[in-house]
Amino acid sequence: MLTIADLWKQGKIIINRIRFGLVLLFFLAMIGAKDEFQPKMFMIHMIGTCTMAFYCAVAYFLERKSNPPTWFHKSLILLDTIVLGGTIIMDCTLSLKEAQAALANAAVYFIYFFNAIYSGFLGDRKFVLLNSFIGATTSAIALYCAVTIGGIKLSVDPELSRQMGYVGMAGEVLKPVFIMIAGYIVSLLVQLLTKISSLAEIKADEAELLLNQTKDRNKISANAAVKLESSITNFSNFVSQTSVKLESQAASLEEITAVISELSSSFESNGSSIEEQNSKVQGMVSDTEILKETVDQILVQSERLVEIAEINKKESMSVTEVADQTATHLESIQSSFDQVNEINNIVAEIGEKTNLLALNASIEAARAGDVGKGFAVVANEVSKLAEFTKNNVKRISVVVKSSKEIIANARNASKETGELAKSQIDRLNQTLVEIQDMNRLYIEQRNTLSAILTELGQIRELSKQISESTKEQLLGQKEASKGIVQLEMEVNEISRASKDLEEHIEMIKDEANKLASMSQS
Repeated sequence: MLTIADLWKQGKIIINRIRFGLVLLFFLAMIGAKDEFQPKMFMIHMIGTCTMAFYCAVAYFLERKSNPPTWFHKSLILLDTIVLGGTIIMDCTLSLKEAQAALANAAVYFIYFFNAIYSGFLGDRKFVLLNSFIGATTSAIALYCAVTIGGIKLSVDPELSRQMGYVGMAGEVLKPVFIMIAGYIVSLLVQLLTKISSLAEIKADEAELLLNQTKDRNKISANAAVKLESSITNFSNFVSQTSVKLESQAASLEEITAVISELSSSFESNGSSIEEQNSKVQGMVSDTEILKETVDQILVQSERLVEIAEINKKESMSVTEVADQTATHLESIQSSFDQVNEINNIVAEIGEKTNLLALNASIEAARAGDVGKGFAVVANEVSKLAEFTKNNVKRISVVVKSSKEIIANARNASKETGELAKSQIDRLNQTLVEIQDMNRLYIEQRNTLSAILTELGQIRELSKQISESTKEQLLGQKEASKGIVQLEMEVNEISRASKDLEEHIEMIKDEANKLASMSQS
């Protein structure tokens, strides 16, 4: 960018070019008017012109090699004024004719004004005034020499001032004044230009500051656009990852729904098994009641053994058979309880799987955040139901274990009864004693059967509770399945919304790129 200092530097070059033009003009003028010049006058003008040509050439070569200081150019301008004034002064000292011609040469005096003008190209008001003062002084000295040496007379009469040897006083006296006034006017222009240049420099500094601020703001806008683009990219990646996770979650929900369906089928099968077990338990109760009645009958018959020993022997054989049958029934009962125990283990395993599924569902619901709250409630209810099943399974295990112990005792009792019956055949003579022992044993057996009936009743009640619990679990599984299906639909809806959000984010990202491009430009 071109500065004021560059303009003043350019002014130094222009001054020397003007000087070169004046030298060329002087040479042409002297060549054209050679015959009109006296030899001395021609010599004076030639010396002045050659002097100007010499230091004009010196200034030209110095400007080509380097940048001469300002004082050098000021010296040359003062030298221009002195050479011009010296030439006029020397002309005024030659003779009356040359003095009058020198004073009447208006073109030479115009050079004073040119000199005052191009002295202002250096931008120094005081120097312009000094140069004008020197020019006015040389002009005044030339007038003084023309009057005192050249013989020129000053006249206020216009008619007389046109005659040979006379000049107008007012015109000649005003020449130095005009030169000084011209210099003063140029100095005012220089002062104005200096102020304008100072103001221009201030405005240039302000413009540069504003430009820097604008660049800084553009950088800030560009950085903000880059950060916005980065944030949008990160948010877009987050939305994409969320969409992928939601799709994965939807697939997981489908798997959970399938698992719950399998569990529902398993619970239904388990419910059927429990119903079947209830029927078996009911049959065991009926058989045990019959057995109790049989024992009661045996007890009545034992009282009659005293009277009918032979009948007692036969009845003893019957007792042996009944004992064997009892053992067989007890083995069947024990086998049924083993099946109950196996079913109970299956229920326990299902309860543990249900609890694990509820835990996984709770974890997935926690990951889903607010969207998974409804599913978290369902998972909690499933967990409670699994815990309830677990507790019931434990209770059933205790009951089954106790019943098996009772049945084992009953088998032992039946075995002992059979052995006693066999012993009665061999020891008919000890019938009364044996009958008393048998009565006692039969009473104990009846009590045992009563206890078995009581335990079987409890087992039947537990089976009913397990059946009801299984039905409740089935209902809970159905509700959970409905909730998961609804949750799956919502997850799919969120996934679709995430894809729409990705499209809007891409639009925002394009706008951010445009903002960044505008900031950089």
